[in-house]
Amino acid sequence: MKKALLFLFMLPAAVNAKVARIDSLLRVLELSKTDTDRVNIYNELSRATIEIDSLQALQYANRAIALAERTGYVKGKINALYDLADLYDFHASYKRAGQYYLEGLRLAKAAHLVRELSTGYHHYSLVLRDLGDPKGSLRYNDSALATYVLLNDSDRMAVIYTNIGNNFKNLDQFDTAIRYHLLSLNYYQRKNNYLGVARAYNNIGVIYLRMRNDALALPQFEKMLALSIQAADTTFIAKAYENIGACYVNLSQDNKALVYLRKAYDLQKKRNNKRSMIIVLTNIVASLNNTKAYSEAIDVSKKAIALSIETEDNVNLAYSYKGLAEAYFRAKNYKESEQYLSKALAIANRENETDLFQEIYTLFDALYAGQGNFKKAYEYKALATRLKDSMMSVERNEKIAALQTKYETERKETELAEARATNAQNALILQRRSGLLIISVSMAGMLVIVLVLVFRNARLQRARLQKEADLSLQIASIEAHNQLQDEKLRISGELHDNIGSQLAFIHSSLSHADSRQPHIVLEEMQKMTLNTMRELRRTVWLINKNEFQLGEFVLKVKEYAAQLHSLKPVINVNVAGDSGDLLLSATTATNLFRIIQEAISNALKYAQCNLITVDIDNTTPGVLNITVCDDGGGFEHTEQQTGFGLKNIMVRVNKLNGTCNIESAKNKGTSIHVSMPLS
Repeated sequence: MKKALLFLFMLPAAVNAKVARIDSLLRVLELSKTDTDRVNIYNELSRATIEIDSLQALQYANRAIALAERTGYVKGKINALYDLADLYDFHASYKRAGQYYLEGLRLAKAAHLVRELSTGYHHYSLVLRDLGDPKGSLRYNDSALATYVLLNDSDRMAVIYTNIGNNFKNLDQFDTAIRYHLLSLNYYQRKNNYLGVARAYNNIGVIYLRMRNDALALPQFEKMLALSIQAADTTFIAKAYENIGACYVNLSQDNKALVYLRKAYDLQKKRNNKRSMIIVLTNIVASLNNTKAYSEAIDVSKKAIALSIETEDNVNLAYSYKGLAEAYFRAKNYKESEQYLSKALAIANRENETDLFQEIYTLFDALYAGQGNFKKAYEYKALATRLKDSMMSVERNEKIAALQTKYETERKETELAEARATNAQNALILQRRSGLLIISVSMAGMLVIVLVLVFRNARLQRARLQKEADLSLQIASIEAHNQLQDEKLRISGELHDNIGSQLAFIHSSLSHADSRQPHIVLEEMQKMTLNTMRELRRTVWLINKNEFQLGEFVLKVKEYAAQLHSLKPVINVNVAGDSGDLLLSATTATNLFRIIQEAISNALKYAQCNLITVDIDNTTPGVLNITVCDDGGGFEHTEQQTGFGLKNIMVRVNKLNGTCNIESAKNKGTSIHVSMPLS
């Protein structure tokens, strides 16, 4: 018992807190007396488990929806739909998240639930922002602002001012963007909200950075840093260090830049904020290049590239490639420089990252000039010049800077924002009244039709259902015995193959443990016990249901891959096609999961690879294709017959009536492709 408690206390404190919260909610669920309470608790459980067990969060949300539909609890169903949206947003599946937000908004409009409307408008605007639709995001932010005005929710109004400012920033309407950020700044100053003020200064500083006016951006970030230190918030402190460092890089004060950037990197590393770590590393590379520390710049660039690939951050990957290309160029390694600069340009074009184009063109100009290819150098110089000419003028910068200095006395901006909100609010009220009239007339007509159909068909349906029930009962009694035997064999096999082997290993390790090194044995047993617990949860998931949606299966594969993530190798899980409605039987899901698990395990043990990719493709009608490939050492065809892992894969593929093609060669990696027919 003491060992079990010791293991629990060794888990991260944040995880312990979430687990305690979940346990508390489960106890409340057992004591709840009404369906409404149970729906609300299921929703809270879904939100509490989203970062710990995504599949469990999905199940809680679906239970909330099912119970809310049975009891007619519309508000509970809307919140459950929003929980599903948050889950898919957490996994960067923005389109699917948007579908659930829109369904929740539709129900909230029909039921005239203003609070739920405001939540839906607010969060769907963020999804549209992430999908690269700033105009659509702006429309939904306007609607959110109108509902928050109706609710007299000043705190949320300030948040929406910030969101609208970011929308206008993304639309390159910088003067309007700063106007809205000043509204939020003014609000947070009145409330003595230090972090709110710090965030507003940060947003204004970022706009000046976008305008390439670092001299105006730097004071905003210095104010942000002072307020963040006053509030003792390490997240904001790290961001302030990062942005101040970026300003000094652009101002060519590289020694100062490196001091702030290294502080930022240390803080972001402690927080395991990999995306921010990448941004800091790319700025460190720029300063190292400027100080002629090319060897260190190359090493830091490669670290940024690895993190960008791991997090699937293509934009920062382009910046990382550009930094590495510049380091090689300054070290006069033109061949490597051209290779990585071409990669940066390809990604920038694909992602439409226009801010990076001029830097790439300018470096191409210098690269080809250094090699004596003046024709190509001239072509890229012309491209860079055209981009530079299109940048906004100094007069516009000065105009916007003057706006900030006068914001204390100019209150017209507040009136404009309130008028905008009032107009949107009035439109919402008119829409509500029209909707009520249409709904009333439609429901009256539909009620008459439904009553006629119900009385007409009830008698026939009762007779037909009785016959079908008798026949189904006879068939079920015959099939139940066979299915029960098959299920027993499947469950015993899963427990024996996966959990049994790991428990046997733990027992063997304890039996042969070296008493002189108990801490090493304890550490190994802790890791193996955690892996066994994870494997048991996966096995219970696989044997606990008769069928699964492909979307659930994909989430479980992503969770499994995330647990194995490290700097090397990187494991990417890609999905093609609609994974929402396709159903897999328990046997199919079990075999497919074990095939993927075996393939990844083989690659980790033997391939010595940098990248493992899992592709799940449902785009071909009637067929599900799964491919697991790595860029490791590979093997000769004659070696294939000796691997038990590959034989296990073939056995499971045969159970699915599928086909399996394994391609590999020395130093060319391995690709395992499984194709399975769908019934």
